Amino acid sequence: MSGLGIGYTSAAPPSSIDQVEAAAKKLLSAEPAIMVIGPRVDAKGWARAPISPFFSPCEAFTGRDRAQREIPMSEASQQKLDTFLEKMVCDLGAIATGAGVLLGDKLGLFEALREGGKMTAAELSTRTGTQERLVTEWLSGQAAAGYVDYDEANNNFYLNAEQELVFADENSPAFMAGAFEFLSALWLDEEKVRQAFQSGKGVAWHDHSACLFRGTERFFRPGYNANLIDSWLPALEGVVEKLERGVEVADVGCGHGASTVLMARAFPNSRFVGFDYHAPSIERARKAAEEAGVGANTRFEVAAAKTYPGTYDLVAFFDCLHDMGDPAGAATHVHGSLKPDGTWMIVEPFAHNHLAANLNPVGRVYYAASTFVCTPASLSQEVGLGLGENTNGLLRQYFPKGTDLSRHTARELDAVAHAINTRPRKTLGWKTPAEVLDQLLGGQYDAGVATTG
Repeated sequence: MSGLGIGYTSAAPPSSIDQVEAAAKKLLSAEPAIMVIGPRVDAKGWARAPISPFFSPCEAFTGRDRAQREIPMSEASQQKLDTFLEKMVCDLGAIATGAGVLLGDKLGLFEALREGGKMTAAELSTRTGTQERLVTEWLSGQAAAGYVDYDEANNNFYLNAEQELVFADENSPAFMAGAFEFLSALWLDEEKVRQAFQSGKGVAWHDHSACLFRGTERFFRPGYNANLIDSWLPALEGVVEKLERGVEVADVGCGHGASTVLMARAFPNSRFVGFDYHAPSIERARKAAEEAGVGANTRFEVAAAKTYPGTYDLVAFFDCLHDMGDPAGAATHVHGSLKPDGTWMIVEPFAHNHLAANLNPVGRVYYAASTFVCTPASLSQEVGLGLGENTNGLLRQYFPKGTDLSRHTARELDAVAHAINTRPRKTLGWKTPAEVLDQLLGGQYDAGVATTG
């Protein structure tokens, strides 16, 4: 990593130190702020400079005649600005390091560190068949981020126990490498989302980059592994007993089939079918079922949430209801597909119903995902309600955890539907979902249809 450079306005750079000094003084007296690139770093690792943490005003290489431009601060506080710039350094570092995590995940560098223990860059490059010089830079960056540990005395690198769980163990409930693959789609698909902002047409799930589909499955799977069988299903009264005896189960919006395969493995007497409108994901889910050895009681079919066939004892929606353009239509179809004593299980990311309660690190990630993926996906479909991150908060507002909706009467569900449908929402221009649906459907609104919008 180099530490010094200079910006030029002429075609050819100065050829001597004297010329550099002369050019620096000349540039420093001009209106545009042309700066030497090279941060001054304190003992804590923070780059210090009057303009930004990375770029300091031009100084002669010899250190003579140092000058500094006065930066008008207007109403800004220098102390608050420094604090905010430190936050920017942290954020930029996280963004840059994230690409390194993705690289290490795909090249097997984290897995090799887990298996090999402490290694030099040369040893890691040999073990993974990668180029030593590039591996050195990657290790250095990951160590600077605290994602890899560095043994200075022996000049080697390793993963501690916690880092192994996060970056190298796909079966760990703390595994996070998949999240970086998911988030890479936000950058790759920025242009599509930008166009959606201008057109209002949204971005369909299938129009995103393939890393979104892989990353979503890898991101959510650890949570399913940790909670689905031991916590979520037991929260539904009598459902585990039915699954053990043998019942029909539909997993709607199954994606790559992680949740379907997990349930099929745990309850071999029951029969599971995963539905998703995205054909490539269904193909991957079929392969996953075959690899897991659950083909005998599992199948996957291409179908949408409002049209999937069959009747079931359990219908599950894992982290997909908020992506749907017409969740009310999906809910109506679920109700018609349930057997008399059937159960609809809804799992959604945890988010509060009010913005102020979501202004935290988790909310930051959710709003980014909702901006680039979830809400555009909903807006691209018919009705296009655009629930975004609010779905879980709205559901919890009316139904406690573990509620079996099939146990409520139609009148009770209609009352909840009315309460939700007549509530103005900022994302709908302070119109109620009922008003928006009325516009979209040409006045053919059925007030008895429940929606979570």
